[in-house]
Amino acid sequence: MLIGSANSLDDVLLLIIPRLSTEEAIRTSVVSKRWKHVWKQMSHLVFDMLRIIKSKKLRDLDGLNRVATSMTTVINNHYGHLESCEITHFSYQGLNGMLNTWIRLLTCVKHTKVLTLRRYIDIFDRERKVFYISLDSFSHHIGALHHSRYIHTFSKAQIP
Repeated sequence: MLIGSANSLDDVLLLIIPRLSTEEAIRTSVVSKRWKHVWKQMSHLVFDMLRIIKSKKLRDLDGLNRVATSMTTVINNHYGHLESCEITHFSYQGLNGMLNTWIRLLTCVKHTKVLTLRRYIDIFDRERKVFYISLDSFSHHIGALHHSRYIHTFSKAQIP
């Protein structure tokens, strides 16, 4: 009887988790040992750098880099494939290679079907530098790629 109750509780959590933000879902891992890895089964992840840095009141590049590194850790720690992922990032993450890393992980490792990328033009990119996304970042077929605030980034990419 207890096993049935525990499984029912897990089933309820699996219904709740998708309704939470990615950050909130990850926070459920501290509620109990049973729930520690439940968030890793989410089919959809959302990362919004602007919202994260505002909530954490980060003002420097080191803080932003720590957030970006933790995003990479979350993607790596996720179990299995993803239906979709949304990333809202800053321009400099396209210049320093972080965006390419995320795209490679999401397409090649997580086999994400729908990838949405949004670029913030930020204080670190006053000259609006152009960065290119490596073609090998898209070596796995994705169902859809949505992007906004990219001018020439995808103009030379050949996405199958």
